[in-house]
Amino acid sequence: QLPLELRREVYDFLFMSTRVTFGNRSTGRIKHKKIKPASHSLALLRVCRQIFEETKSLWLGLLLFNFERIEYLLDKLSSIPSPTLSQIRHLRTRGHPLILPFEDDDVYYRLAWALKLLPGLRLDTLTVLGSSSGMINYDNLGGLIQHGNGWKELHYITKDSSMLGFKKEELFDADPYWRRPQPSTWKEILLSGDGADSKVAVAVYQAAEDKAIGAPFNEKNSRPLDQTVVPPETLETFGVQEDAHLMSDGQREKELLVVVKRDHSADIAERDRGPYHQHDIREWTDGMAWPAIKRKHVEFDSEYEDSD
Repeated sequence: QLPLELRREVYDFLFMSTRVTFGNRSTGRIKHKKIKPASHSLALLRVCRQIFEETKSLWLGLLLFNFERIEYLLDKLSSIPSPTLSQIRHLRTRGHPLILPFEDDDVYYRLAWALKLLPGLRLDTLTVLGSSSGMINYDNLGGLIQHGNGWKELHYITKDSSMLGFKKEELFDADPYWRRPQPSTWKEILLSGDGADSKVAVAVYQAAEDKAIGAPFNEKNSRPLDQTVVPPETLETFGVQEDAHLMSDGQREKELLVVVKRDHSADIAERDRGPYHQHDIREWTDGMAWPAIKRKHVEFDSEYEDSD
């Protein structure tokens, strides 16, 4: 007969160490494995009525919900009532874009725009596992910092350091992929949104040589990374060429972790009415929720179908 405060510690420890995953995980160039939550993930809720009553309002805010693609995230969460959705506190997904086919071409929506279909999100932490492209990761993370909402703290993890080392890439009919000194530029963007006097923070950590791939970052296996403009280079020429150090052998292979923290008083709620940004997916959907958008525009291959 443990007292309630000790039982609560047990509940917290159990649920905080539980991850539920949805989606198909790539196991090769063309092979995928369907990932589903273990059947016993929430077995504690079924032990007895007393434990159910004591935990029914806890578990949503302690579990880590993990999605292999943004489509699976939208499938699962768009059907949840907003008051319930707002109880989820920890979310992880991969940084792949949401692809919508139209008659003329496919349209790619970065994560920041896709998540706007879930205005009820009130996350403590959003974790994103980046793609294999440094340029795409830079653009994806920049969009989350400048246009993202629904989270207090963002963790963006890349499998190498190319996100902060690639050279400028010109595009035919869009702004170039052009990196700026980081994390100072990202912090300036965050301050422009949360307010010049707000207490925001952006930090970049690069893995040390002895960090195992995929292992959690900590003070012993990583180091802070802070880019500056070093003369004769200027801000106008920064990023035009590769960062010779970060893109060198032995450096490029190191993982990066970017930690972005909003001000504690920042309004993280997503604005649920227009006018919308020109890249906002809601700008043309005329109030359609994800299920309707999916029926009209998404033609999933069988490997991405999620009927559970």
